[in-house]
Amino acid sequence: MGTGGKRAGAQGAALAVRLGAGMALFVFGGYLIDRLLETEPAFLLAGTLLGAMMVIFDLVRRTRAGVGGGKKGVD
Repeated sequence: MGTGGKRAGAQGAALAVRLGAGMALFVFGGYLIDRLLETEPAFLLAGTLLGAMMVIFDLVRRTRAGVGGGKKGVD
């Protein structure tokens, strides 16, 4: 595998971690609010939906700009 392949793999892994962590943050936040307010599963579902929308929005934005973020040397 050449240098370009390794770099693309590293960018893909970084993107997956970033999107997964963002989704987990929204889901966990919804879970905590539900526990605090005793409204299970309302905020868990809301957090899941918001997290999914954030992931889709970020993927569309990055796809339009290119996986590297659209700017050379930045990201």
